[in-house]
Amino acid sequence: MSGSPLHRRLTRAGAVVLVAGLVLGPALWVAGAVARVDPAAPLQTAGLLDIRVKNLCPTLGPTPPCSSYYPTTTSIGFVPSGNDFVYSFTSGHNGSGIAVVAGTNLHLVAETGVPCIAAPPIFVVPGPYSFLVCERYDNQSGWSDSLLAFNWTNGSVAAMIPVPFAWPQNFSVAYEAPRAELFVALSPGIGEPDRLLTLSLPSFHLLQNTAIPFESGPPFLWTWGSDDQLALAFVGNSSLLTFDPSTSTWSRGPDLGSPVREATLDIPTGRAYLLVGSYSSSSNSFRILDLQPKTLGVLSATTIPTGSDFHWFLADETHGDLYVLWSGGVDGLNESDGHLIGSWLYWDSLTFSPTGGGFAYSPSQDMMILPGEFQEAPNSPIEPGVSVMNLTHGSSPQASYTGTPLVGSSFPLLVFLVGFVGGVGLLVAGAVLRSRAPDDSDSPTDASGYH
Repeated sequence: MSGSPLHRRLTRAGAVVLVAGLVLGPALWVAGAVARVDPAAPLQTAGLLDIRVKNLCPTLGPTPPCSSYYPTTTSIGFVPSGNDFVYSFTSGHNGSGIAVVAGTNLHLVAETGVPCIAAPPIFVVPGPYSFLVCERYDNQSGWSDSLLAFNWTNGSVAAMIPVPFAWPQNFSVAYEAPRAELFVALSPGIGEPDRLLTLSLPSFHLLQNTAIPFESGPPFLWTWGSDDQLALAFVGNSSLLTFDPSTSTWSRGPDLGSPVREATLDIPTGRAYLLVGSYSSSSNSFRILDLQPKTLGVLSATTIPTGSDFHWFLADETHGDLYVLWSGGVDGLNESDGHLIGSWLYWDSLTFSPTGGGFAYSPSQDMMILPGEFQEAPNSPIEPGVSVMNLTHGSSPQASYTGTPLVGSSFPLLVFLVGFVGGVGLLVAGAVLRSRAPDDSDSPTDASGYH
């Protein structure tokens, strides 16, 4: 056999493989780290477990009736501290029902009737009260308004406070816990100044009725800072307005860059969400801004898909989502990146339709409720009720790699291990073969004395 013995070949090959593994593996790791890309986080998803329609008509006697041939107005709000829903419906004239519905099973907990039209929305604030604008019509004096304080802990009306007239959608309510004061902003309309009312709780005594300067229009009101100041946004205006109750001082707040269209508040966190944007003939551009409750700075901006026909939206801080109600259903958007996590029809039937009372969401149940009305047939009575959507949140992985192709975290380790194990193995094999091979000095010699 020509050339070097086998054990020498194995030894040389083992040394080369071992050195290559020890040097090339770490070198590839360093090279991969320079261009390393972290694995993409899984995409959040949300699916519809089931959807059903439930009749929610409190048994309040003949006025208001549970079934009528008049259009029914319904509204709903979620109370996080009690895991309950406050639900109202109006059918007929100057009569409404208000009920507390358990968030776990939607069973009726308490109910009461009021001699007025309890119009949406329902204002949910921290504490035992939710608020509704209650309207009455008199043939002699026309329309009048009262602010109805509903105690959801026992299902009773705590107060009916007369307030200047404005349409219900032009009201906003905020509660300031450190001062135990309720603030009510309202916009009467053209020719009348917007007003800010201050009420003391639990007496509901009117402490102040002041004009709101600067911009005017349908307001949205919330507390900010250390819960001792107020911020107001006005529909159609891009700049905020702030108010310090301790000094009765108004100030200009930050400009949001685009006119405000709608707003909502996340009660547990105190964070305000404002829908801003402009309509144009070519395209619509809208964003939902998440405002920091201490500084009014923008924490995130979620783009609404172009062409969305939205009416209401609400925040789900538990899952980091925003739910947008449009004419046919609900879209779920991830707050961090704006991607669509789900889209659901409110009810696949012509017998149910929402009535403009917003919608509510229970994060602990992952359940969404839309108030509306039923009419089994064109000539059938109209009944109040809700469409209930049970959701399930999950995630799906995104396709991604770590580092440059073939130079991630696994490949350098594989090169190192193969080089180390393979090199050591070859060296050991070479050593074993050498120990078994005859020594060159022991080979026989010829007559001339040469090997």
